Amino acid sequence: TSQGFNNAAVLESPGDQKVFSVDRSSPISSVAFPVSGSFLNAAPTLSGPASDPLFWLLLTIGGVGFILLARTQSYFSFLLVYLGLMVIGFSGGFDQGIMSVANRWFVRRKARAMSLLWGGLALGTAFIAPAVGLMVVNLGWRDTATISGAALLVLLVPAFLVIRNLPEDMGLLPD
Repeated sequence: TSQGFNNAAVLESPGDQKVFSVDRSSPISSVAFPVSGSFLNAAPTLSGPASDPLFWLLLTIGGVGFILLARTQSYFSFLLVYLGLMVIGFSGGFDQGIMSVANRWFVRRKARAMSLLWGGLALGTAFIAPAVGLMVVNLGWRDTATISGAALLVLLVPAFLVIRNLPEDMGLLPD
């Protein structure tokens, strides 16, 4: 899922650890990352991507967060951008929005729809992770973060323009 991709351990290489003067045993990393997930459990349930301005705001914040992440110069600013923009933006904007739409489109086959949706997100992550890994190796993590943010803003935001929140919006009924 987007969470799986965005919550990957991002400071794994020794070079990145030297940039921020931090290692895996840093007390701030053991506290900060679980806190972000707790915050998201309280995020509002969105009415759907096509009509909810909060969805668009959160998704845009997530994309801009990628771009700003590449410009961080300290571990503290890295955590602020990562936890404050990326995790909240993507979990609230993408995961919550798409799940709310699928929930409204399917009634009798809701379990199948949700399983296929989460399976598809996981499969997408399986393909994206190696590609991003190659980009990091060849371009560096900062350029990769900038490209990822720009790609999300250019590709993902317009893709959500075609999503209809309710089947009734198209003159249909749920499954």
